[in-house]
Amino acid sequence: ETSYHLEDAKNLRLKLLKLAEAVDLMSKKIAALGQDTEDLEAFKSSRRLLLQNQIRRASVNFIKETLVGLPSLPKDEELGGLQEKRKAEMARKVEEERRKAQEARNRFRNIQEKRQESPKEKL
Repeated sequence: ETSYHLEDAKNLRLKLLKLAEAVDLMSKKIAALGQDTEDLEAFKSSRRLLLQNQIRRASVNFIKETLVGLPSLPKDEELGGLQEKRKAEMARKVEEERRKAQEARNRFRNIQEKRQESPKEKL
């Protein structure tokens, strides 16, 4: 299992926010392209404007879906508790797997013993 640090997560979150900001800025620039032309009415009815607006909307929706679903980072105090919970959960899973493996070995042993007893009974 990989170990992550809170500072790394903060840096990564900041990087994602900056990238989202860059996407937003670029989509605004794309939406504004050609709006300073002399024939503004022809531009407003063009397919190009429609495409630019769709790019802008898609960018905004992407940013909303991505950043809204981005969970907030825990505080330093909360992180210790979460790490302890995670360790306890992992220990519980390991113990459960050991128990199941032991049960499987016992079942196999019982089946083997029954097979060995069966030929003796037939004689």
